[in-house]
Amino acid sequence: MKIDIDIMTRYLHRMRNQPGWASLNEVATSMNMDRATSRRYTKTAEEWELIERQHLENQPTQIQATKKLIKLEPGEVRKIVQANCQDF
Repeated sequence: MKIDIDIMTRYLHRMRNQPGWASLNEVATSMNMDRATSRRYTKTAEEWELIERQHLENQPTQIQATKKLIKLEPGEVRKIVQANCQDF
């Protein structure tokens, strides 16, 4: 599974700056991602414990940044992505 470092960094910054929960589809649309790509990046960020996801009955899937992501300095986000992408 190929993860683009630039896209993942932008995605995490987008979520880091998002107050509270956001619709997964809205985030994908705002980043010009298709649904499959959005799910892949969300799943990866969840594995890294940087994004959490919730799905309530009859509601779209929502995501938000974890405290771990929010605590990172802007420059640290890219370093985390680069370090984790070496595993792929």
